[in-house]
Amino acid sequence: MNKWIKILFIVLLVLVVIIIGCSEWILKNAFGPKYKTVEIKVNETITLKCEETYNADLSAIFYDVDFTLKGENNQTIKLGRGSFNDENWAKDIHLHTLADWVILLVSENSYTKILSVNKVYNNQKDTILSPHHLRYDSLWKSTYNEIPEWTYSGSSKVDSILNDRIYITYEYRIGNYPPFNFYTQMIEYKLDIASASLTTIKVFERHEIIVRTNNSDSNS
Repeated sequence: MNKWIKILFIVLLVLVVIIIGCSEWILKNAFGPKYKTVEIKVNETITLKCEETYNADLSAIFYDVDFTLKGENNQTIKLGRGSFNDENWAKDIHLHTLADWVILLVSENSYTKILSVNKVYNNQKDTILSPHHLRYDSLWKSTYNEIPEWTYSGSSKVDSILNDRIYITYEYRIGNYPPFNFYTQMIEYKLDIASASLTTIKVFERHEIIVRTNNSDSNS
C-alpha cells in the first residue's frame, strides 16, 4: 500500500509540474512579454531595425517597437519608440530624410508621432500631432473660432509626404454637449530644415462626418 501511495504521489507531483509549466508557457504566449526583431531594408546600405516587445492584458494587445537606423560602417541612429495595437504595425511607419534629419512618422493607436534625429549633432525631437493641439495653431484659429473637444480623443494620420511638406488628416469633435459635430480635416505642414519644427502652411476645408443615431434610424 505504501508503495502505491508513493507512486501516486510521484505521478501527481509530475502532473502538477507539467501543469505549472504549461500554464506559464500559455500565459507568456498569450500575455507576453515576447520579443522579436524585424529588419526593414531601406536601400542597399541602410536598414531600419525594429525591436518589438509584445504584451497583452484581458482587454487589449500592445506592440512597443524601438526603432534604430543602421547605415554604412555600422553607424546606428536611435530614432525612438512607437506603440501599436496591431501586429502589422510596419504599414503605419514612414521613413523620410530632410537635409541632416532622419524623420520617422509613426501612426500609433490614435495619433501620428514624428521622431526626428539630426545625423550630425544627434539632436532628437519628438512631436505628437493631436487634434487637441489645433486650438494653439494660429492659422487654424483664424478660420475656426472653436476648440476641438478634449474629452473626445479624435485621431491623426499621415496622408502623404513630399520633400519638406507633410500632410496630416485629423478627425475631431466640436461640442461638449449633443448634438455633436464630427469633422475630418487635412492640414499641410512644412518641416524646417534647421530644427525639424513644423509650420502650418495650409488648412484645407473640413468635412463633417454624419453620425446616425438610434433616433434618426427609427424616424427614417
